[in-house]
Amino acid sequence: MNQRIFNFHQRLVEATTSMGDSFTSEIVKAAEMISSSLLHGCTIFACGHDGPASQLGQLFSENLAVGTQIERPGFPALSLNQLSQNRLGENRFAHALFTHGNQSDLVLIISRGGSQPALLKTADAALERDIKIILISHKDDTILTEKLGYEDLCIDMSDYEYSLISALHLQVLECLTELVDSMILGSE
Repeated sequence: MNQRIFNFHQRLVEATTSMGDSFTSEIVKAAEMISSSLLHGCTIFACGHDGPASQLGQLFSENLAVGTQIERPGFPALSLNQLSQNRLGENRFAHALFTHGNQSDLVLIISRGGSQPALLKTADAALERDIKIILISHKDDTILTEKLGYEDLCIDMSDYEYSLISALHLQVLECLTELVDSMILGSE
């Protein structure tokens, strides 16, 4: 049992190191997109399809809204999962985005793979409203990634095993929050 625990953490450390090496430019670009949107008075939306991804989207929204590392004013950020918590169906996030989103806002979509219909509808709504998309994708998200436009960004994490993906998503989101704070407020 101890060896199994050690092996899991060893795989996580190796995946974290690999991700840091592989996605530095994408993470910086994502932080620049988010910072630019916030500096232009736009709202950042986040969503994920299933339990872990939806919780990560909500955490990211809360981190932007209240801050984590330094005392600062809140940034306009909303969780589409929270806004649509009483709705079911594949249009729930898209409906919330149509209701609350404006042109030039930004939506961060967290996928655990499979090009889920609710995420596809969200991407369609974003494209229709001229809302930028940052997609953190995983395996079998080809249909979802094909929806992205020229100004959108995909961080494709399909090379990482499913059992580690939530931890890796969390690391990307925490890094983004820290980078956005630094870019907007000049903190180190």
